Amino acid sequence: MLLLLMIGLVPLFVPLSLAFAQPKQADIEAYRALVVLDERLATTGYRLAKANASFCKIRTRNPGWVLHSYRQYPDRDVARAAFRFHTPVAIAATAAGGPADMAGLKAGDSLVDMPGGAAWGEDANPHRSSYALIVKTSNRLAQLFAGGGAVPLTFHTGQGEQELLLDPPPVCASQFRISTGGSADAGADGTTVRISAKLANFTATEDEFAFLVAHELAHNVLQHRALLDSADVKRGIGRMFGESKQLIRASEVEADRLALWLINNAGYDPAAGLTFMERFGRKYGPGFFADGTHYQWRQRQEIMREELALLSQTKRGKNGRPPPLLITGSQILR
Repeated sequence: MLLLLMIGLVPLFVPLSLAFAQPKQADIEAYRALVVLDERLATTGYRLAKANASFCKIRTRNPGWVLHSYRQYPDRDVARAAFRFHTPVAIAATAAGGPADMAGLKAGDSLVDMPGGAAWGEDANPHRSSYALIVKTSNRLAQLFAGGGAVPLTFHTGQGEQELLLDPPPVCASQFRISTGGSADAGADGTTVRISAKLANFTATEDEFAFLVAHELAHNVLQHRALLDSADVKRGIGRMFGESKQLIRASEVEADRLALWLINNAGYDPAAGLTFMERFGRKYGPGFFADGTHYQWRQRQEIMREELALLSQTKRGKNGRPPPLLITGSQILR
């Protein structure tokens, strides 16, 4: 929450340090708790994207980090108290075992320079939160990594300024983002996997969390958003009827099936999909299944059991057979 100082109401004799409210520790800890979820999602997402890279048609060179800026937070004073920013853009979290982590980068290391220069631009409205700088910086970095070869980047670290060469391998293309708000939901738009903080905290194990992330990643891998858009699938209330409903339902079935292969390939327990589905269904059902675009949770379990049997029979870990859906692509419009 932004703290607005009414200058005209502050007595002149009040010391300046007391005229501005200090960030509350509870607010600081709330910001830090979100970054803990960012790290968890970045680690799981990168692990899934790397393990399945050879099967994905669209890949990107992902450093395995989450960048943030104090400009994106509703209360910048709280953000600066919670995190370290030597420049307007810093690392919020790194994926364990990812390229950034292996290069020694840590949360709080701030981006100083990159090829072409790191232009932060003017902070046009310091009293409003904005992701514009993070979007601009992330897009520029993506272009640099897409060019191939190692990219020289300068960071302000605990040892001062350091130039590092980052050369991340290609992995399945997706960004991973934690969203705030009161809903226990998730989504995928073709380029980004979004998991709400409430739903992330609902998962009982890392295997369940991996299934949740993998389900949304599967939508991106299979390019469901583009396929549904090309079929003029209705959004909002229109998705509850007719062909739109059937195509969305089919895409959800595909995502459930493929998610089991994705987590299996990454070393997670694919049976966790069953436990997550039951716990979520009993807690929130019918929840977002109510409009009929998702099968009820017991039906989804039955479909997943069929896929688990196929996964067990193929024994991919021994003979290297990739998941069928990754070979053939989405079937929803065929």
